[in-house]
Amino acid sequence: MAQFQVAVSDIVFPNLDRARAVLSTIGAELRLAEEPKPEAILRVAKDADALLATYAKITADMIRQMTRCRIISRASSGCMVASASLRVPRSASLVSPGSG
Repeated sequence: MAQFQVAVSDIVFPNLDRARAVLSTIGAELRLAEEPKPEAILRVAKDADALLATYAKITADMIRQMTRCRIISRASSGCMVASASLRVPRSASLVSPGSG
C-alpha cells in the first residue's frame, strides 16, 4: 500500500505517467477523479494527503471534507488564483508552480 495518496481532480495532459513516476519515489499513489465535478473529486480526494488540480473548481466546502489533505497544488505551469474565502479551520497549504 502507498504511503501517501494524491488525488487529481482533472488533467489536460495525455496521462499521469510523469507525475506518477516522480511521486512514486516518495511512496505516493495518484488517484484521478472520473470527472471534474465535486462528487467525483471527493470520491478520490476525501481521504487523500494531497490534491492536484488543473481547472476544476475546488470549494471551501470540498476542502473541509478532505480531512487528511495537507497540500493543494495546481497541476500545470503558471499561477493559481486562490480565494480568501477558502479559509478552513485547519492547516493546509495552497501551492502554485513557480511560487518559490
